[in-house]
Amino acid sequence: MGVKVFIKGQEVPKKTIKDWEQKRVDFISDFLTKELGTPKVATAEELTDLKMTIPEQKMREITARNCKSNDVTSGMLAKISRGKTAFCEVEMEVAGASAQEIHDQYFGMMFDNNEANRRLNLSANPDHMLLIGRENNEQEVIEASGGLSKQSLFYVCFGQENGLNSKADSAYPSQATGICRIQNGTVIGGVRHQMRDTTDGCHVKLVVEFPKITPKKILAQHEIHLACEFSNWINAWVERAQAART
Repeated sequence: MGVKVFIKGQEVPKKTIKDWEQKRVDFISDFLTKELGTPKVATAEELTDLKMTIPEQKMREITARNCKSNDVTSGMLAKISRGKTAFCEVEMEVAGASAQEIHDQYFGMMFDNNEANRRLNLSANPDHMLLIGRENNEQEVIEASGGLSKQSLFYVCFGQENGLNSKADSAYPSQATGICRIQNGTVIGGVRHQMRDTTDGCHVKLVVEFPKITPKKILAQHEIHLACEFSNWINAWVERAQAART
């Protein structure tokens, strides 16, 4: 079992991802201390434990100001970009699970709002504050994207592709695609995650679309964000898939 991560064709060392993760642990710990007076925590596991104690509505309340500010920024970037998008792209080689198993674990986690999945979602990335499956194949997400200091609220509308500029690759039969919209309905990008089987597991190709004029620094930071969350998710999914076979 294992995950290898590639950005722009180059393998990303696990230490690079873990160092980034630790910086975001420190940042979010400070944010929660400021907003709620909670004690500072030192590790990703401790941060997950802390976030699990915060009710979902309280999480919405403490991030509302930041989300409102980012709504304005995201809407402006989308308007100026006129439907054009820039891509964040990450690829992964996964051992121990098939493309279909990873696909099924992904959607099971996104839409089954049980406590185990809530913990898995919050632990996958320090910047995850809220991920909840909704009706009509929508997911509510509050996170700090691209290593930013402020959180955003957006909805991933799975199955809706009108507004995506990435194209499906016929070599990847398993797909998870959808547009991302903010609260007023403006489409600000989307996701196209694709999976295909390999001899010992599967290959995963992740794409997140942002408005075209999004600064390159934010795009680069979000690629590490993707690498972090999917590395953590996939390791857990492989364990779940293997357990389901026994």
